[in-house]
Amino acid sequence: FSENSPYTARVNLHNVDVASTAVLAGFAYPVAGTADVSVQITGTRAHPRAQGHIHAANASAYGEAIEKFDADLRIAGSETALNDIHLTHQNASVSGSAAYTPATSGFRLDLIGENFDVSRVRQIHLDPLPMEGRADFRLQGSGTLGAPVINATIHLSDLTFDHELEGGLDLEAVTTDGELRLNGQSTFTHGT
Repeated sequence: FSENSPYTARVNLHNVDVASTAVLAGFAYPVAGTADVSVQITGTRAHPRAQGHIHAANASAYGEAIEKFDADLRIAGSETALNDIHLTHQNASVSGSAAYTPATSGFRLDLIGENFDVSRVRQIHLDPLPMEGRADFRLQGSGTLGAPVINATIHLSDLTFDHELEGGLDLEAVTTDGELRLNGQSTFTHGT
């Protein structure tokens, strides 16, 4: 079996442990759950290609429950891509695509998130100031992990602080010349 020997394989895996598979693939992410994976692999050892589908249910990532995750998998050259992503998390959804090339740390992504319950986002939770509302986002990025270009919009609606309705907030993050700039505009009832 040489570097240029052609091969073809079809692999169907059911109830695969996501955490173990991530470690085997060289990723150290806090993920848990099981998945079904179907992949058709072709090419040569020097130039492998694969395409397939991933389905996970009742999984978690970074301690957050993921009720359902579906994506088409594509590996071409050294790039691994997930297309047609559909993720469900606590009545919220994320859809889009993402790709990563480990050899260059290059990435690209285009994700849309809808209907997130702000009170359940642990990263912005403040005990002295309870916050509620809904959030939608669009996140686009490309470049490398060392020099990312990130552009995002976030729309927050029906925001309440300490159970008092304040209104909405729109945020825009844009990368220009290696610097991320954040702009915002509020429709708060008690100031802007």
